[in-house]
Amino acid sequence: MLTAIMKIAQVNCLNQTEEGANIILLVDDLPAELDSEFRYQLLKIISHSNVQTFVTSTDLELLSLIHI
Repeated sequence: MLTAIMKIAQVNCLNQTEEGANIILLVDDLPAELDSEFRYQLLKIISHSNVQTFVTSTDLELLSLIHI
């Protein structure tokens, strides 16, 4: 969970300091170690971060939440 929070902070920092940069966020196996509430909150933050994001998961229901 701490790693995910740190990555989001890093993306936000890059968004603020690198105007015009094309940031790509790769999230591999999102549900692996996170509970459902934190996964939902993380996807919500990612969807509002204005970066191109690639998410892998074996949980099809989780992937349906990406367009939050």
